[in-house]
Amino acid sequence: MRSTQLQEDSDSAGWITGVIWDVDRRVSVGRAGFHGPPDRTGMVEVGYAVDPAYRGLGCARAALEALLDRAARDPDVTMVRQRPPGQHGVPRAGGAVGLPARG
Repeated sequence: MRSTQLQEDSDSAGWITGVIWDVDRRVSVGRAGFHGPPDRTGMVEVGYAVDPAYRGLGCARAALEALLDRAARDPDVTMVRQRPPGQHGVPRAGGAVGLPARG
């Protein structure tokens, strides 16, 4: 899905999903990123998933904090949205960094 997005819009590369890398363990523990660059209203949507073996270790929160920092530094971003509740990690990690529990 994202590979097609990259082929159609190479400018999306800096925004779409990447690997969550645990530096200490030297292993990929999940994926995180935006669904694309800011839309015409300045909204970006975050998405992330952590492998079940690494949940509860703060990986989702760290990834989300990095995504929010990246969005905050971009003048084109006016709003960050998260996936709807019920997706793994969203209410817990999102709530931990101040995102509302609604998508």
